[in-house]
Amino acid sequence: MPRYLIFIFLGTFLALSILLFKLPGPKTVNSSLGLVIIGNSKIYVKVAKTPGQLAKGLGGISSLPENEGMLFVMGSFFRHSFWMKGMEFPLDFVWIKDSKVVDLTQNVPVSSLNLPPVIQPKTECNFVLEVNAGTISRKNWQIGDSVRFKLQ
Repeated sequence: MPRYLIFIFLGTFLALSILLFKLPGPKTVNSSLGLVIIGNSKIYVKVAKTPGQLAKGLGGISSLPENEGMLFVMGSFFRHSFWMKGMEFPLDFVWIKDSKVVDLTQNVPVSSLNLPPVIQPKTECNFVLEVNAGTISRKNWQIGDSVRFKLQ
């Protein structure tokens, strides 16, 4: 096989590799797959439904833009447990049962412990919304607020 064909083949392979496997950008949640509306406040969310998505959550993400979050669709009513393993920034947790806020956990700090503390609501829920720490206070969300979902 002539050398120029080898170089053409390698060049084509390299170009395709770059196009197909882009280098990762900053570790943030950029893609919004849904909308959660609490009162008059809109939060664009990435939705976690699968066991892998539920387990990973926002772990390893370096930041979260204002008015964005992650919605965990739990599928059952339970006092679901969360922790801050792998988290790089503090969070607020909004615990939701069907279409109503049933509990709020504010300003949960990042943990340097191998086994961070477990966070649970006071009552069962089937959705959990994670947002930047301070969001609950800024938006003046309260237990009993109505919640609407627009999910893809």
